[in-house]
Amino acid sequence: MNELEILKKLAAAAAREEVPQVRVGSRPIEIPTAAEDDFSRPLVWIAGFASAMALPAIIFAVYTLDSWTDPLLGVIDGLNWILS
Repeated sequence: MNELEILKKLAAAAAREEVPQVRVGSRPIEIPTAAEDDFSRPLVWIAGFASAMALPAIIFAVYTLDSWTDPLLGVIDGLNWILS
């Protein structure tokens, strides 16, 4: 059986398949209460502080990685040794 016949059989089976009915509620998702807002406020501060601390760490990591993986670093160090 070649691939074309298999695809035709799959297409015929898909055409016979019944599409499920989706029921959507008339009301939207409930709005959170004020009690949940009071609970999440410290989490917002923690997330903001963590983001503020992560930015300098990422900048430092990228700078360090760039200086460690610089292919000309050894050449420049060799030239400095020769010139001095």
